Amino acid sequence: MIYKVVFSANEDKKEYNISLDRKSNSLKIYIDNIEIIENRIEEIQPLFDQYNSGNIDGLHYEDRELTKLLLKKEYPAIIHSLFKSFAVVNVYLDYGEKIFSLDYEPFFIKTIKENFEKYCFHSSLIAWTGDLGKQPVMYFIKKGYNNEDIVGLYELGLLCKIFVAIDGEQLHNYFVPFDIPSIPNIMIGRLRYTWHKIIKDMDTELSKFNKR
Repeated sequence: MIYKVVFSANEDKKEYNISLDRKSNSLKIYIDNIEIIENRIEEIQPLFDQYNSGNIDGLHYEDRELTKLLLKKEYPAIIHSLFKSFAVVNVYLDYGEKIFSLDYEPFFIKTIKENFEKYCFHSSLIAWTGDLGKQPVMYFIKKGYNNEDIVGLYELGLLCKIFVAIDGEQLHNYFVPFDIPSIPNIMIGRLRYTWHKIIKDMDTELSKFNKR
C-alpha cells in the first residue's frame, strides 16, 4: 500500500468513517470498514474529477457518477456529509497526479505531503452543488489548538477528522464539515470558547477565500 486516507465523524457517540487505500495501480474504498469497491486508478480517478466539476456540468450530488457508484445502498445523512468531504479533499490531495506507474511513486508521495500541508490546515474547500449561488464550504482548522478541546468538539460531532498514512508517516487534522450539526450551547459547555475561535478563524479564511 502506498497511501491510505480516512475521514471520520461522530454522531450520537457513534463513529463513522470512509477510507481509501491506494496501491500502485488500484484503489479500495471502504465505508465503516466494509469494502464497497476496488477498481483501477485510471477508471475511478476521472469520477473524482467529474464529481468536483459539478459547478460546470450542473450535476447535483445524487446525479454524479462517483456518488452513484459508491453509495448504492441506504446510508445515514452523516455518511453522505462525510462522503462529500471525502470526494472533495481527495482531488486536492492528489491534484495533478495522473501517473499510475510505480516509477513515479516518490513524486506521488512528495505531492501528497505537500498538498496536505497546503490544503488541510487553515484552508477552505468548496463542494460545488451544481446550482448557482452560495456553495457549501468545509474548513480545516489551524495548528496549535488545545488537543483536548479539539477531541471534545470531534466527539460532539462539530468537527470531523482526516488521517493520512503515507511512506511510514502519519498526517492528521480536524475540519468543520459542510453540514454543521445543530448542537445546543449547553452541550458544548466549556468548549464554546474554542469552537467560537474556530468559527472566527473560518470566517477570516473565507473572507480571503472569497477575494481569490
